[in-house]
Amino acid sequence: MAIKRTGINLADWRVSAALAGTEMYVFAHLCDRQSAAGLVAFSMKQFPGFGGLQPWLDSPDKMLAMARDQAQALDARLAPPADARATPLFQAESVSAAVYSVDGECLAQTAAFRSTDARRHVDAELVRTAAIAQSPRLAVFTVPNGTSSGHPAIIVCAPLAQTSGWQLPDTLAASIAANPTALAVVTSLGSISPPSLEHACAAFGLSGLETRVTIAMVHCGAIRESARQLGISYQTARGAIAGAMKRAGVNRLPALVTRLGATCFGVLPDGDGDQTLLANIWSITPRQAALGALVADGLSRAEAAGVLGISEAVAKKEIDRLYQTLGVESAAALARVLAETSAMQWVMRATNGSIGYVESQREPLRFALRPDGSRIAWSDYGPAGGRPVLVVHSSMTTRFVSRRLLRALHGRGYRPIAIDRPGFGLSDPLAGRVAGAHDPFAAAVDDVAIVARQARIVRFDVVSRGAAHHVLALGRDRPDLIGRVVIVNPDPDSQSDPRRTGPLGAVKEAYVRRPALVRLMARLLISQLTGDRPYRLVPRTLEGSPPDEIAIAEADILEDYVRALRPFATGRYEGYVNEQMAHATMNRAVPLPGTHRWQLLVGSHDALYDPDFVMQYWREVLPDAGCTKVENAGRLLAMSHAGLVADTLADI
Repeated sequence: MAIKRTGINLADWRVSAALAGTEMYVFAHLCDRQSAAGLVAFSMKQFPGFGGLQPWLDSPDKMLAMARDQAQALDARLAPPADARATPLFQAESVSAAVYSVDGECLAQTAAFRSTDARRHVDAELVRTAAIAQSPRLAVFTVPNGTSSGHPAIIVCAPLAQTSGWQLPDTLAASIAANPTALAVVTSLGSISPPSLEHACAAFGLSGLETRVTIAMVHCGAIRESARQLGISYQTARGAIAGAMKRAGVNRLPALVTRLGATCFGVLPDGDGDQTLLANIWSITPRQAALGALVADGLSRAEAAGVLGISEAVAKKEIDRLYQTLGVESAAALARVLAETSAMQWVMRATNGSIGYVESQREPLRFALRPDGSRIAWSDYGPAGGRPVLVVHSSMTTRFVSRRLLRALHGRGYRPIAIDRPGFGLSDPLAGRVAGAHDPFAAAVDDVAIVARQARIVRFDVVSRGAAHHVLALGRDRPDLIGRVVIVNPDPDSQSDPRRTGPLGAVKEAYVRRPALVRLMARLLISQLTGDRPYRLVPRTLEGSPPDEIAIAEADILEDYVRALRPFATGRYEGYVNEQMAHATMNRAVPLPGTHRWQLLVGSHDALYDPDFVMQYWREVLPDAGCTKVENAGRLLAMSHAGLVADTLADI
């Protein structure tokens, strides 16, 4: 069934609270920026302040005094803005966008727009209508996919004058500058294009055959049709899909499509989000939208009916109507439509540049599965023949490894591998673990062992950016997994360390005095990690450390640090909460002997911890390890002195 509704006015939708904005509400932050300087300059106009974080930045001494004397009163100070919400982190190269003249001529287009042949679906009448009305317009169109119904997709067109909050790909910049009266066009097609799907399949370790069959199945919505298109037997295709589902940790076909679709887009916030937009785009009822979301997540019809408290017969009738309305013939096809629409929903809800991005060079993302089916996200930077080195992220970042450290390690023959610990980045939290009631550093050890088995690695060397207690747990529980170790700025427990200076010191004191503040601060932080705010926020937190101030002024260091922070903006902060609460409440670590091949590097200007105390603390905990104070270095030592870190590891 072909669907075409051209010229729908977004402003007329019954979702004004989510969508209506003075700027524009579609693709607010789509793509990469080339320089940190440009990002900072842009942010000064867009985001004048940091809301509830401002007192911590402007008056850290005052906030420190409050943390000591009125810790409970800080609850109100850490309340996030009323409109704070998690935001998505999109893959820039999955964006299908173009610039059109008012008479319907395509002036410029992204690679994704070109590769999906989106141009032939842009209706000149839609462009003219948007130009005349000077407001955005949406249309639904059908893409042939080898089935009788085809695949429904979405297209949005808006005048450039109303897209100042968008950050369109650099490939369109020249055309935008030369044609200010033109229009921007974006579609839902790019994200689940073959290149994006290949990346997602590789992340889950699908074989070549599994990947080919899965991509064909996603596009046509049925295993039998995918087999016909590929010229293989139905049994072969079915076996490949079964293998793909096992690798992805799902047991139903729609769930496979949903999981791969989410990976194609980038990092989407957890949860179903507001289904009002879904219902309005497709003219379906709220119950149909809810049923569709449950089926796409892998629930059977009976299970979905039970969740909503309706009979299976009613659920069947509603799902049949949903199929008819959307023009799809299978649950897998439904899952793809809903994945694309869900991403579009997040795009449209984000205003004024609040959507994050992933740089054009994709991370080498991989997933491993725990015994319970939950995911561990990791990256293998290669080369395959290099000496494996586990690069451990801090409690305030995620797995992304800075370019300087990567170059330094590669230059010395290493194969860097990085893992998001539980609840960080794309790694799922551990089920049943309560923040403050377990040791998150020890709990993460099993994940390292699982990744080692999947990567066929017997032993890692280790470079740790902080996270000393996790490395300590590895040394205690799995000494067979690790060889030479370098820990950069090892963190003691917060209660023991005496340093309480600057914004970070004030926050540390607040956590020690009232650990419940950690979760409140996490919620406040994610509201400030959208758009370009992080490019101003990070330098503020490092004030008072001259080496760090110099380092963070380097564009690549700032960009890489922000890149490691971005995933928190999606609402994935459970790992941060677990580890920060542990730091605030834990006792002094028990000594671990036999660490002769461990080396500690401590920056002389660390803004968070007192360097002399840190060295004394860890000499007692790791009596056999070497410990060196690095002059003219601070918290960012692993990036500013990447060569020293790599040399230290190689020379142990």
